[in-house]
Amino acid sequence: PPRLAARWLVIGAFLTRATSSSECSRKVQLPAEAPLQASDYNGLALPDICFEEEGPHHVFVIGDWGGVLYGPRMPPIPADKRSKLFPSFARDFVLGVDDRAQLLVAEQMRKRATWAPLDYVLNVGDNFYWGGVSAKCGQLPSFDHATGQWQHLFENVYWGHGLEGKPWFGILGNHDYGGYHFTAGWDNTIGYSWGGGSGRWVTVGQYWRQKVLYSDFSVDYFFADTNVNEAWEPHQNPSHNLCGLLHNGKEATCGPQGPRDVYSCVDWFIQLWEEQVAWLDEGLRESKANWQVIVTHFPPQWGVSDWQCLTHRYGIDLFLSGHVHLQALHGPTSWENRLKGATTVISGGGGGITSERGPDLYGDDDMYGFFHLTLAKQHIKVEAVSHGGQVRHTVWQNPKWGWGQGSCAHPAHQHFEPADGGVGRACRGRSGAAEADAGSNFILLEKVATQASCMRHCLRTPGCTGVEFGHKVCEVWTGEINATAAVDGYACYRVAKEPGGKLEAYPEAPDASAASWSEAPEGGPAFGRGRQCRGRSGGDRQDDVA
Repeated sequence: PPRLAARWLVIGAFLTRATSSSECSRKVQLPAEAPLQASDYNGLALPDICFEEEGPHHVFVIGDWGGVLYGPRMPPIPADKRSKLFPSFARDFVLGVDDRAQLLVAEQMRKRATWAPLDYVLNVGDNFYWGGVSAKCGQLPSFDHATGQWQHLFENVYWGHGLEGKPWFGILGNHDYGGYHFTAGWDNTIGYSWGGGSGRWVTVGQYWRQKVLYSDFSVDYFFADTNVNEAWEPHQNPSHNLCGLLHNGKEATCGPQGPRDVYSCVDWFIQLWEEQVAWLDEGLRESKANWQVIVTHFPPQWGVSDWQCLTHRYGIDLFLSGHVHLQALHGPTSWENRLKGATTVISGGGGGITSERGPDLYGDDDMYGFFHLTLAKQHIKVEAVSHGGQVRHTVWQNPKWGWGQGSCAHPAHQHFEPADGGVGRACRGRSGAAEADAGSNFILLEKVATQASCMRHCLRTPGCTGVEFGHKVCEVWTGEINATAAVDGYACYRVAKEPGGKLEAYPEAPDASAASWSEAPEGGPAFGRGRQCRGRSGGDRQDDVA
């Protein structure tokens, strides 16, 4: 697409300038020009930075940290999720901790940085509660919205000799987009990298990459946006849906950069994730660094199949995340670790929102805190530090090697096979009747733009067995597709047992009014034409599609 081509022309020009100098320093080199759209530098690999001193080398990890600002002279207060408004999280309020958690964690970071000289901070997102930068998306990313949040929730909180001047490499969380809408000033979270302040904020795109060179080893950091995990159809899950109609409204838009509206919002996030899987697949395969580290917001149980594939093939060493409002550390052999061989970190206790369970007054718990990484060539030491300064858990990570064959990036259509030819066929369940299938075999989605989008919805729906698509209506099947019926303008596909069998994209189901399809033969041609999905009964029951 022209816009994507223009993005890579900008990135290419920047890389040409950046690599023309042989100098490598600890100074982060951003593109000279601030982006016009927040996605302009998506996928960018910033020039390497170098630390020539002998180790040990220290890095902090924090997430879910920016509290609520009630006034310019008031300290940040954690967003209160333990109230009666959230019954499943209701608990007693611990005065002295729950009312100042962000400040307590920042104090421990400051103390530790005095004896563990800090190289940089890794930020796993959800920077400002409740709903990100208090502005409207779609403006110039570097525009100063004068909300006071950057100064009072970031610059004035993380100060001191050990923290000042240290880069904060980061990513966006779901609350940075708005929490239950997508129209917060999330683009300003990217634009602030060029927007003034102390100059230490570094989030150059929704996904990007930074390589750090030390005297005898190197680290490749991949910053990934996983907020597709909170993007649902407009009428689903209104309290946690970035794309929900209830809190966005029908006129919601972020302009040309997207999302353009609530109905294309889900597909925008899905496509963003598909871009990243291909980008991660290529970047991890080509990485020559000693260590490969993922920095993202959602823990790996969200999108676990993608992360397991990438870890297995390419040897991801550390997976750093947040989102769950506590501190958790799972070593490479832990039974709780979904990415065996790697160490997974959940650092969602930065203090921007109240913790999942009640904290201990003195920090003898795993609710609020941050993580301390000590980097070396032979191993990485990972320590969980509480809001009271206690080291709660420690893990040593050795280099993990992947087997490097194949690919983890499969276009949506490569996960499907045509049912009875596919196009020109409607799916049927056991009965063979559309009326019998309705309500139990599928979930019905309207205003789905393309067949590829319909397939993507299936791939993120647990238990999906296939799809039927036609006239911008998508049936995501969870019941068995036992038969098909000849219906013009529709197509039926089953989920394939193994992805990647076909390289070409399946054709879209044509509109029933098209003259060339007015006399479609029974059974239809190959690749799904002339088939509509049906479950075991041969009918459509709505429980089987999404």
